[in-house]
Amino acid sequence: MALHLSHHNLQLLLLWLTMSLSLMSQPFSAQRHRIVNLPGQPTMGPRFGQYSGYLQAAEQSNSRLFYWLVESSEKPPEEAPLVLWLNGGPGCSSIGGLLTTNGPFLVNDRAQLVHNPWAWNRVANMLYLESPAGVGFSYGKARTSSKFRWNDGSTTRDNILALRQFLLLFPEYRARNFYLTGESYAGVYLPLLAEALLADERLSRPDGLRLRGVAIGNGYFMARAEFAYFMGLMPVTEKQFKDPDPTFNEYNVESLCHHNILGYNDSYRCLNTTAMEHYLQRPDVRRALGVSPQAKRYHICSGRIFTSYDFRNEALTHQLLLLNRSKIDVLLYNGNLDYLLPYLATAGFVDNMTWPLQGNRYSWYYCQCMFGAASVQVGGSETSLNAFTIRYRSVSGAGHSTPIEKPEASFQLFVDFLMPSLGLQPQLMEQQQQKRVLRACEAMACQANGSGAVALASKFVMSASAGQLSIMLAAVQL
Repeated sequence: MALHLSHHNLQLLLLWLTMSLSLMSQPFSAQRHRIVNLPGQPTMGPRFGQYSGYLQAAEQSNSRLFYWLVESSEKPPEEAPLVLWLNGGPGCSSIGGLLTTNGPFLVNDRAQLVHNPWAWNRVANMLYLESPAGVGFSYGKARTSSKFRWNDGSTTRDNILALRQFLLLFPEYRARNFYLTGESYAGVYLPLLAEALLADERLSRPDGLRLRGVAIGNGYFMARAEFAYFMGLMPVTEKQFKDPDPTFNEYNVESLCHHNILGYNDSYRCLNTTAMEHYLQRPDVRRALGVSPQAKRYHICSGRIFTSYDFRNEALTHQLLLLNRSKIDVLLYNGNLDYLLPYLATAGFVDNMTWPLQGNRYSWYYCQCMFGAASVQVGGSETSLNAFTIRYRSVSGAGHSTPIEKPEASFQLFVDFLMPSLGLQPQLMEQQQQKRVLRACEAMACQANGSGAVALASKFVMSASAGQLSIMLAAVQL
């Protein structure tokens, strides 16, 4: 008997076959990590694939790093770059970064997931890695010893081994453009990881990961003596670094420290993460994410790691110059309200380095939706060096974590980082940028409540026409 299919049913069948073939192309072990039903995930918003689980972080131990991979939602995942995000601390959770800063959904005060219109996975496949072992849902037998001390060398080695296993699980990311991003003490993690990536015999091969850029927000780059000099804290003591005034919000000088004023104690000072930690402690959430029974109770930061970590006491000048020589784009950015790692310290660090070629300073812009209309806003100042391969940006109105406090500007900053050729040509002056941003804003659609919508903002869209998001995303070559 002949089988007759309507045009609509035929389309559904083809879609099912395409998805099935895509799933079959991945190793079975990767499919076991697929998040099928995340409790509380918003039904509104874009659809995208998610995976989570563990990556082996040491060859002869049971150390496991937890990861959460969120595929691109508005650019085809197979065409979008892979971006690693690390939180700092040391000892703070990158999953906390996903759910409080730049992930596709954030946890509100009622422990519910809400859609984030400025999620970074709109244009990239985002890999959030809990590092080092002992952070968040990561675990390791050696890390349970009271005598164990963490350090940058062991953290870098663990991250390299985890990335090797990631490519075994997800071979489709081989030869993919790869970017490193993070904030705070990730300013140490990422340059060291980039240096190790370039030297690794497996990951640096043509079928490995094609490192294209490193972006660090409010990073810890310099030796302590240099940092203390810029902060006016000479001489500086260990206590001054680990025990700041509990009544002062060193993460944002214009905000009150309303949470955890009694000390570090497994929390992110001055940021209320109780609801997020409650959500991640739910048994159904832990099952959906594939959290191991060996993982301890989730905390956004580990006080034990922070107090048992051998902080770096050497500047990262060598690593940043190596990236420059290797033609790896570098973006350093700082919120101008951060006291803990202030923008003036980063600016001074950049200015005092001997770069091959100096550049100019100017303002950078983004589009913000307010009261149902898009308007051009000054994001801050920018210093571009060495033919725009090295950039430093200040972010006006932001503190230690710019995606939390300035999500629109931070998304624009991220998109500019992925696409340095758009809007960053040497001959393009500030006035020209502003005019193009204005035209892009006029083409944008904003929600009446001013919460965002489809605006991509600033230089990302200023060369696009008609304001059609799907066309603009399709035209992007990452």
